[in-house]
Amino acid sequence: MTRNPTPLTLKPDLADAAKRWNTYLAGEIIDRPLVMVTAPTERSEPVSATTYRDRVFGNLNELVDRALRVAENTFYGGEAIPAFWPSFGPDEIAVFCGAELCWSDDSGDTNWSIESRLIG
Repeated sequence: MTRNPTPLTLKPDLADAAKRWNTYLAGEIIDRPLVMVTAPTERSEPVSATTYRDRVFGNLNELVDRALRVAENTFYGGEAIPAFWPSFGPDEIAVFCGAELCWSDDSGDTNWSIESRLIG
């Protein structure tokens, strides 16, 4: 079951953080540098980490649910903002375009793509 948190419950001061990020990206400063702090909340529940292989081959609904559980158990201070990185890199994009995804069990965090016209 995918969770649907109420908007901004994970970062109630998002408008302030966005203003500081925009100012920083414009090469300016308001009154201090950006500060990004994350820490477990008091009610924090352990959530197992995902591996790169999980993010590539795993069930997307389960990955999103796990990412939301992590975010709900994390304090985002200053300009820290909850984020989820599904790991769609150049090899995964190549696969979407028809290449073959290659993976070695000896290298759990590495994959590569082979353009199908070069295979056999």
